[in-house]
Amino acid sequence: MIPVLDASIVVEALIGTPERRKRARALCARTWQATDLCAMETVAVLVARVAGRVVRFSVAELQRELEVLFSSATTLRPSARLWRQVLATAMAKNHKAYDVFYVVYAEQSGRAKLVTIDPEVLRKWPHVAVHLDDVGELGEIS
Repeated sequence: MIPVLDASIVVEALIGTPERRKRARALCARTWQATDLCAMETVAVLVARVAGRVVRFSVAELQRELEVLFSSATTLRPSARLWRQVLATAMAKNHKAYDVFYVVYAEQSGRAKLVTIDPEVLRKWPHVAVHLDDVGELGEIS
């Protein structure tokens, strides 16, 4: 199974707690997939955290780190192919559409699990979502 990672996991790989950073980096070092929104969301969060002085990174450091993390992504699926199902699901579940892109992608990918730290996603889609803390230290998903 190739996991689907949301942006929270990529962010955790860079600025999470030491334990979460280790698990997230293990996942990112393996083959993984996401929607193309993952890069946009990750960069948006990191820019906000750097601007808010929550973390200190130079542009060059972030570019280097993200190159490494995204190099293992086998698929960054175009989100434009998912919008119909995302619209219907987001409206039915009263949930943010950008999260639902990851959920729908994981559901359409067959046996894939969505790895996230988002408590709402974990609660609303337990059949497909797995918490990062439940991933093994080497990135294995049970």
